[in-house]
Amino acid sequence: MKNIFAIFTILSLVFLTACDKDLLLAPPSSLSVESFFQNEEDAQSAVNGMYAQMRSVANSMYLYGDWRGDHTEQTDLGTGSDVIRNQLKDDVGGTDWGAFYALINDANLIINLVPDIEFVNEEEKNNLLAQAYFVRAWAYYQIVRIWGDAPLLTEGFLSPDQEGIVPGQRDPAGQLFAQVKSDLESALDNFAGDEISGRYAASRPAANTLKADVYLWAAKREGGGTADLNTALEAANQVIGHPNLELVPFEMLFRTTSATKADIFSLYRDVIEPGWEPWYRNYMLQIQNYVSLSDADKERIPLMVGGARFYAPTQILKDQFAENANLGNGEEDVRQAITVQDYDFNGEPRAHLLKFIGDPGIEANEYTDDFKIYRYADVILMRAEIQNALGKPGEAVADLNMTRNRGGVGDYAGGMSQQEIDDAILLERAVEFAFEAKRWWDLVRFGKAYELVPSLIGRENEQPILWPISQNTIALNPNLKQTPGY
Repeated sequence: MKNIFAIFTILSLVFLTACDKDLLLAPPSSLSVESFFQNEEDAQSAVNGMYAQMRSVANSMYLYGDWRGDHTEQTDLGTGSDVIRNQLKDDVGGTDWGAFYALINDANLIINLVPDIEFVNEEEKNNLLAQAYFVRAWAYYQIVRIWGDAPLLTEGFLSPDQEGIVPGQRDPAGQLFAQVKSDLESALDNFAGDEISGRYAASRPAANTLKADVYLWAAKREGGGTADLNTALEAANQVIGHPNLELVPFEMLFRTTSATKADIFSLYRDVIEPGWEPWYRNYMLQIQNYVSLSDADKERIPLMVGGARFYAPTQILKDQFAENANLGNGEEDVRQAITVQDYDFNGEPRAHLLKFIGDPGIEANEYTDDFKIYRYADVILMRAEIQNALGKPGEAVADLNMTRNRGGVGDYAGGMSQQEIDDAILLERAVEFAFEAKRWWDLVRFGKAYELVPSLIGRENEQPILWPISQNTIALNPNLKQTPGY
């Protein structure tokens, strides 16, 4: 077997480095990449390599989807993060976009080279191409929301000295959105069926979920209006009611070592992968703190490998659980105890993030949860938001109640104006998806970032929504203009 997975990994690293570090690199091999795209096994290995890079990108999504929101605070350890403080500068972590473009390059190579491979079953080829189109759409969707204008690259680079690997400009955000929408249609056209054969690979329901997400964002943030809302609704309707999907109990989602019927698309968490640590370890107790707990707390609080406790869930999040419950039956939300855990540390009340530990006690208290990119509750609450924006409050509340009742807080009993229902959907998403890299995007999409995030209140003219690109990126490529506002 030709080791295309290894070659793919090398090329991803080379592309990332070429974009952001050292442009004077020798080619990784005297053999061209095309020589490794010879058969079906090579193509499948390339797709596996693409998902490995996507998992690496997903492990940084907390920076973009959570930390600028209102759910994370600094503890008494460390110096904190300028991202959490919303003091973004061109030298903070997360300003390099190289990892995203390495992922895009993986997808580009598959899209451009796999069509020339002869398959016994053409549906298998088309399915691999569909997955690559999905991943490229997902990656550009993240980039355009994070940085706005950005280079649009679709050819795939085979070596670090290939012409065009250093982009000459940042293409308009509208052009990137057009590419995302085009790639989604290509993905949907290439998937042979509607089934979900595995939760760790993209499928037609995953593509429709991403499509609903993209068009909902475009409707609210890019001027797409009613037309894009209707497209988003059509896509969501293709997913809701799917025979392979259901709202499973919340504890089944986050106390497991495998995907569930609520997972539309996840990235596998490999607990034996050496040298790799999930981002959420920074919220867990250190061993030196754990030994100071009371015996009662030691019984109920898991000790996780590599805990750092630099960050903690905010009181704002805990108040949101109570506020959301009071819009229904007022009972405690079952999701709260699974998400955040209070404890006493030498008489001081504290909290830590518990959501992603997976199956407690498994693998020497290692984190076992997968990265959940999309799950069933997400598309249900997207549809609630779409229905409300289309002036259908009854339908919106019906969807809202599906996840509320699964959380044990009962039917929504608040006001029925469009704004009140919007506020209820945003609140429900806050407790349902806490720390799943969705809160910041929800706040921006609903137009609430400068109203609800304490570090952003009154700073509309000071701190942009978009991120800067790094000093290093501009130093290596002076053709790129900095994001406005930095």
